[in-house]
Order: sequence, then structure tokens, then C-alpha cells
Amino acid sequence: MQLYLWRPEKGAIIEMAGDPRTAKSALFVVPGTSASISEFTSDNPTTGFANWQVERSVPPGSVLAFTVLTGPMPYLTPDPVDFWSNGPQNNAFATARAPEYAAFHKGLTASLPDLPTVSYEHSYASAVGSTAESLGAAPTVLVLAAGVGARSEDHLTDSVTRYSIQAPNDINRYYAGERAWEVGFDVAPEKIPGIRVLDSGMSGLPISPTAAKLEGAVFWPMVVAQVPASVISHTNLMSDDVATNGAALYSVQQILQGVAH
Repeated sequence: MQLYLWRPEKGAIIEMAGDPRTAKSALFVVPGTSASISEFTSDNPTTGFANWQVERSVPPGSVLAFTVLTGPMPYLTPDPVDFWSNGPQNNAFATARAPEYAAFHKGLTASLPDLPTVSYEHSYASAVGSTAESLGAAPTVLVLAAGVGARSEDHLTDSVTRYSIQAPNDINRYYAGERAWEVGFDVAPEKIPGIRVLDSGMSGLPISPTAAKLEGAVFWPMVVAQVPASVISHTNLMSDDVATNGAALYSVQQILQGVAH
């Protein structure tokens, strides 16, 4: 069963997959930077991760999944790269999208109050989810997938079980925990209190924020050479291809089984 909520004038679309009558858990997949309505109907739709979990739920029919885009997300402009007003480090987008995501989460919880929820938040969506928690939207389990992190003023809920999954060379590691006013997020995803780090199963030259600063200052050509692979690793965490993203797919599958009533 698939249903859509589509509001093109607001840049919003939500796809539901699965059957609420048989579901034992609900999954929210929230795409991040550069997400758009067109990605939902492309040859490689952003709904693939959620649909994979529904199609392979254990037992069959036990997962109800939503791919959630409630409005415009930051867009990485190729030329020139605009980090201040519209790039993925502008934390104002989290403030804009969080009330919408919180309303959706609260609505689903009100409709199906006994259904545990798992929120899989990719890239910039992790900041949207963190700010939404400040507005009362607390999933049972949260998985930050290559997340940008959170703002220090966000009030995270103690009852949420948290995981982070990220390739060792993910592009976001270059600036994890860095912030200046509206640019950046001062709480790195793997530094959030209580976070449990999952193995992404991906290869790549490990990056730490400290090393990134040293590389940027001393070995800039080396940093530039690593960026394409870092972006690929980042994007792959939304893939429904087991060969590419099997660790995340199976980890979330197990989490959904674990929370199911």
C-alpha cells in the first residue's frame, strides 16, 4: 500500500509505504541536503530506503514507513558554493523545517499511539530532527545517517535511543562540531550524549575534525582529492543497494524488529 501527501506549492511530499493495520513499528526516513520533490519520482527515488524496509520487514507486513520532506531543504549550489544563505551549514533551515516535522510526528503518534517509531535522518535532516525534539517530537529510536549534528540550544529527549552511522571519510566529518552564528552545528553527531556509533561497513581514509583542520592548513591538495569519495560515501547512506549500503539497511531492519510490539 502506498499513499502520498503532496503540496508542491510548499515543496512538501510524504510517501507512505506499508499497511497500518499490520504494522508493529513505524519508520520515518528524512532526506537532507538538496532533497526535492523530483527525487521521489526519479529513476533512483529517495524513497528506496524506506521501501526496502517495508518489503523486507520481519515478520512481513510489520513495518509502516514514511519518506518525509516537509519543505525546502538547503541546497548545495555548485557555482558558487553558498554556505551562508542556502548551503547545508545554514542552521536556519532546521528552525524552518522542525515545526513541520514535529507536527507530522505528533500526528502519526496521535493516530497510532501504540506504534514505536524509528527516525532515520540523513545529512541535514539530523538537525531538523534535533530541533523537532525541542518541540516535543521524540521517536523511540533515532538514527543519524551521516548527520550534520545538532545545535547546543536544542533540547534532546533523554528517552530516545540514539545511533550514529557514518563512513570514516564522510564529508561532514571535515566540519563536525564547528559553528559560527547561523553557520554550522556545534554538537557533532558522534558527540551527542548517549549516542551509539554503528559501523557503516564503508571504507575510506578516516577523517577527524582535528585532522581535517591540519590537512586543510598544510595539505589542502590532499583534502581536495578526497572530497569526491567523501561525498559518495555520504550519499550512499540513503541507498537501498545492499552492496553499497548493506550495513545501514540491516542495522535499521534489526532496530525495527527490536522496537516492534
